[in-house]
Formats: sequence, structure tokens, C-alpha cells
Amino acid sequence: MKKIMLIAALGLLGSLSMSQLFAQDADRNQKREEQAAQNMEAFNQAVQSLKDQNFVLEAEQIQFGAGKSIYVVSQNNYVLMDGDKAMVQLAFNNGNPGLNGAGGITIAGQVSNIQMRTNKKGNVMYQFNINGNGMSGSVVINIPYGSAYGTALVSSTFTNGQTTFRGNLIPGVQSNVFKAQPFQNIPIGLR
Repeated sequence: MKKIMLIAALGLLGSLSMSQLFAQDADRNQKREEQAAQNMEAFNQAVQSLKDQNFVLEAEQIQFGAGKSIYVVSQNNYVLMDGDKAMVQLAFNNGNPGLNGAGGITIAGQVSNIQMRTNKKGNVMYQFNINGNGMSGSVVINIPYGSAYGTALVSSTFTNGQTTFRGNLIPGVQSNVFKAQPFQNIPIGLR
């Protein structure tokens, strides 16, 4: 009799633990589905903001041409487009005011040659040229399907330098970035 009770108790415990595992697995799947839906909504917003030419890619990480990468404050490091104007800002919190007063450089200029392509997998590539006082270059933004986290490869025409910005691409109205003073060419005699 004791053996039967022991076997019944073990069976009951086993079924309870199995039902808990199934419930936990269902919760995980539901959370994954909710996260995927949020990511897809962010992706659709990002693509629409690219089409509207009103977006900001707020960088969390910067990678330089030599491969060195650093984590940065997204409020100070970004690629921005507002209609026919664009701005690329790089700012470090190192105590040096830099050329823009925020510890780095800010390039602002006119946008030209905008191209947007979507590949077979749904990944979006957005390319444009920026022509400003301090720099002329190109920007290539890549956004993978189902996410608003992308990269912006900024290439300078004059120096062949490349910098990659990694972060979330959001509509311009949702951004709260700090816009520093753009680079100004100052004639040598006026410094």
C-alpha cells in the first residue's frame, strides 16, 4: 500500500512539474512573439522615416576605419536627415571641446543622390551624399528586416576615412539629440 501511495505521489509531482515547464515555455513563446511584433513595428517606422527623409540614427557604438570601436552617448552621436539637409555628429566626453564644442565634429550640409533599395530578404539599404562646408562624403545606412537597429557607414570624399555608426533609427520627431555647432571653415588670417 505504501508503495502505491509513493508511486502516486511521485506521478503527481512529475505531472505538476511538467505542467509548470509547459506554462513557462508558453510564457517565453508569448514574450518572444510580443518582442518580434515590437521589433517589426519599429522596423516599419524606420523604413517610413527613411522614405519621409526625416530620421535620426542614434549611435550607441562607433567603429573607426582601423577597426577600433567605442561605446558612445547616443544623444551626442548620430546621423540625421531632415528633408534636403543632413547632419553627422561625432562627440566624445573627454573634456576636449573639439571643433563643435561638444568634444568632436559636426558636419551639416545638403543631401543629394538619395537611393533606397530593399533586397530579397527585406533588408533596407539607404544611401545619400552630403555636401557641407567641412566635408563632402557619402552615407550608407543598412537596416536588417524586422529591426530598427542598423548601421550607418560614413565615408569622407577627401580623406578616404570611414566611420561606422551603430544604433537605432527612429523618426526625427521622436529623437532628442544635442545639435552642436557645425564645423566652420575659418580663414587662416581670422583665427
